[in-house]
Amino acid sequence: MFNSLILIGRLVSQPEMITTKEGEGKWVKFYLAVERPYKNSKNEYQIDYIGIKTWLSNTLEIKELLKPGIILAIKARIQTFNTKSNNGKHFIEIIADKLTYIN
Repeated sequence: MFNSLILIGRLVSQPEMITTKEGEGKWVKFYLAVERPYKNSKNEYQIDYIGIKTWLSNTLEIKELLKPGIILAIKARIQTFNTKSNNGKHFIEIIADKLTYIN
C-alpha cells in the first residue's frame, strides 16, 4: 500500500506555527490554492483551497520563508484521525513531507 499525494499551487496565507499541547513539538499550517485540471460550465477553472500541515524539522525556517503568492510543489500524504470531543467524527488532513519552491 502507498499513500502519496503531489500538489502544486499558490500559497494564499501566511504560514502559522503551532506548538503541540504538550509543548514538545512544533508544526506549521498553511493554505494552498490549487487549480482544478478542468473548466466548469462557465468555462472557468475552479480553485480548491487546501489546508496543509507539516512536521518538518525546520518549521521556523518554513514559517519565515513561505510568503503568500509563491508557488509550491508539495509531496504529501493523507492522514485521518478522530476526536472524542467531536463525537468521534473522522477528519482528514494533508501532511507535507517535502516542499519545493517553483518560482
